[in-house]
Amino acid sequence: MKRILTFIIMLAGAATAARAQRISIEGNFADVALLGTFSGKAGFRLSEHWAVGAGFRYNPWSFGEDSDPRAFQDRRRTFYAGPERRPADSCGGVWMAARLQYEEYNRGGLFGRSRTEEGDALGLSFGGGYSFRIKDNLRLDTGLLFWGGLKDYRTYARPRCGRCLTDEGCRGFLRYDGAVVSLVYTFDLRRHDEED
Repeated sequence: MKRILTFIIMLAGAATAARAQRISIEGNFADVALLGTFSGKAGFRLSEHWAVGAGFRYNPWSFGEDSDPRAFQDRRRTFYAGPERRPADSCGGVWMAARLQYEEYNRGGLFGRSRTEEGDALGLSFGGGYSFRIKDNLRLDTGLLFWGGLKDYRTYARPRCGRCLTDEGCRGFLRYDGAVVSLVYTFDLRRHDEED
């Protein structure tokens, strides 16, 4: 939790230094649907179509008893930041994003597979989708994300058995990173400046 708070404070400082006039926050419902993963993101509009964003995902949950062969988990701590190409705030349209991403993970037992993998991954996440304008400061973003990079990992026979298999080491990866179904709220600080 301390890492997340430090990350948010650093982002707020960067936005102040960059004199960002439009700041957005968002939560991804698709992450919540994935076994209760918490997620959040802050974005700072740099121009009409360019923004920089940073966020996190966190899932501490494991499901099932230690001895249960059907136990499963998708535990993770993910942090990311990078540029985004967005439509103007006044309309919907196509968005694209690239971001540097780091993740600590432990996932296994999903989709009937008994193997579990844990490790650290670092790479570049990229994706895009469509943004629907709901009202002036509220929009719905939809899309898909993929990511690739390097991971340092270990593989186990079951989610909680502790018996290490021979598969461990460091290797490259390219995989699906998730769906985006996010509500995004934008604070327009320019309005407050004009009123003062």
